Amino acid sequence: MGKSMDGQLARLVELAEAGADDDVRRAMLAWSPSELVAAQWTARNGYHGISTIDGVGMGASWLLGLSRDGRCREAAVVRMSADASPLTDRILALLLSDHVRQVRERADRVARSRLDRARASASLPVLIALRDRVLGAEALRGYCEAIVSELDAEPWTLAWLSDDRQTRRWAVRSWMEGRRPLGEVLQRLDTEPDPSVAAIYVGHVIWRAKAADAEPLVASGNARVRAAGVWLTADPVGSGIDALLGDRSRLVRAAAQHRLTSAGVDVAAWYRRWWDSSQSPRALTGLVEVGAELDREALLGLISEREPGTSATAVRGLESRRLDPDTFTLLAGLLRDPMLGPTSVATLRRSGGWSYDDLAPAWARADAATRGRLARALASRDGWDRVRAGLLAASDPDLGHLGADLVGQAAVLRSPYVREPYQDDPERRADLERLLGEADLDLRLRRLVEERAGLELTPEPSRLDGWSSAHAALLLALAGTGRLLRPSLPLAAVRRSAAFAIGIQLGADELDEAVRRLIGAGLVVPPRGDDLALTSEGRSLVRGLHAHAPGAVEEALARLEIRA
Repeated sequence: MGKSMDGQLARLVELAEAGADDDVRRAMLAWSPSELVAAQWTARNGYHGISTIDGVGMGASWLLGLSRDGRCREAAVVRMSADASPLTDRILALLLSDHVRQVRERADRVARSRLDRARASASLPVLIALRDRVLGAEALRGYCEAIVSELDAEPWTLAWLSDDRQTRRWAVRSWMEGRRPLGEVLQRLDTEPDPSVAAIYVGHVIWRAKAADAEPLVASGNARVRAAGVWLTADPVGSGIDALLGDRSRLVRAAAQHRLTSAGVDVAAWYRRWWDSSQSPRALTGLVEVGAELDREALLGLISEREPGTSATAVRGLESRRLDPDTFTLLAGLLRDPMLGPTSVATLRRSGGWSYDDLAPAWARADAATRGRLARALASRDGWDRVRAGLLAASDPDLGHLGADLVGQAAVLRSPYVREPYQDDPERRADLERLLGEADLDLRLRRLVEERAGLELTPEPSRLDGWSSAHAALLLALAGTGRLLRPSLPLAAVRRSAAFAIGIQLGADELDEAVRRLIGAGLVVPPRGDDLALTSEGRSLVRGLHAHAPGAVEEALARLEIRA
């Protein structure tokens, strides 16, 4: 949507007051249905300039339809009733689900009085965007009934060619409610260019198809449907699905490989004959996928030819549970290759027989692109070696975000059963501490690594009034308490919720100190036993926030600071 919706609405108010109705119409028609719904929410909960708009043209009327004032919205319906613009149809559709009954009924009367196919096509996308609301679902149902009774048309026919993806998805679902023949569904699937819409057809086909439908499924242009046809085929040997061993889709090839192997067919021999006769890259891909024994020298020859597709597949053919030193050296060297480097990363990640310490020395002499591949390959090792790989990347200005992601994804930081790292290897532990010192990590992730590694925690920077993320997390954990239905929470439950929100476990002393501070600030009620609850001021401070929502701790902390 570009700039913020507040800014867009403010600019539209300026245009409407200047009499530039055409500019207002073009701007609002450019919004998608979901953006129009977002504009309505912003006008009612954020930007409040619409209710005081000073204008007499249609631009002002359209904007008043978004106003937080019900009287303005009702007046807008009256003013729009004589306008023929598609924008008016969209605003009326928005008001069909208005929470004020008078506005809703007036909008319904105007919308029905002007109902035709073109206006219905403009209104339906907005109603579909509102369908998850209670009143929105009722409005959509009533509008669809009006289309059927007054226009003698199925609503999905008016939404089928919409520019809005969610509208087209709704149209497809509505169309399939009529228990369409499977062949007709497959025909529409093969002509559907949007993968998001096609997924609805695919799900329907896979759900309804039976073994007797395998043949048309195998002939489909959609890979998921072809794979389903392979699995449904009663006789894999006699039905000719061996041709799908060379399908362009990995999903289809895997299904054909499994079915034929289960039926006693030597799939590797089939691929080898194909390779010997045509040298097709897809035949080599099949040999690699089924784990066929491949001649190392032949693979090296294919790699040296640097043919797109074939060389990369040959690199994949070097994968092994235990790489020999020469192959490891070759793959490590290929990390510098722009064409074969990504495939080399994938092969190293899936192979065994090498360790973090075997590959990490290459970091110092690698360029930025190679360091990114090195980091991903190193992160495939287990345990704390994955953390070391992330810290290594986080120390690089070009790879900071990748490094933080790799560290955050390390299972060793989440498991409750992991010991402190490298207890019997002081050299590796020292390397971990060095990398942690050099890494550019946010404080929460740094403290998580320090806690799990048994290191001294980095202190939180002092705030203007001494508030910390621990205080914010405790308030969020207590959100909703102090009321009749949820009077209080046990201290243990509060501690668990706060620890989950900030990513580290709070010590007993730290917890007691934080609770005392919140009680002294009048945000938490003095405890009765081990139970805690928020005061009315505490509830007001965290209103609208969820303890584990992204950014909730930061927002609660900012509110604490503003309060001070």
